[in-house]
Amino acid sequence: MGITDAQFNMYFSVKFLASLFPPLILAVMMDRLSLRPLLLALSLFCAIGQMFFAIGLNDKDHMLCLLGRFFIGISDSLSIFQQSLMCIWFTAGQLPFAFGCLLFM
Repeated sequence: MGITDAQFNMYFSVKFLASLFPPLILAVMMDRLSLRPLLLALSLFCAIGQMFFAIGLNDKDHMLCLLGRFFIGISDSLSIFQQSLMCIWFTAGQLPFAFGCLLFM
């Protein structure tokens, strides 16, 4: 794609800056709403981010790739919901094994 080191590092910066605030906001929303709509919304953000990033790579468009990484950064909060769902589905004795399997994947 012919990008500089600064542009390459910008991909990581945008992703991590976008994942900074959503866990705080989504924790409050998780208490007020059910898990299903928030899980669906974050999965949609992940899919949109992957789409933008893939189209940006195909078109060699740096800004579109950055937009995709931004959406992927927002969807990083998905791990909060995964852990919440696992606490609902598994008993206390099964949780360590379940979390180990989640980290392995």
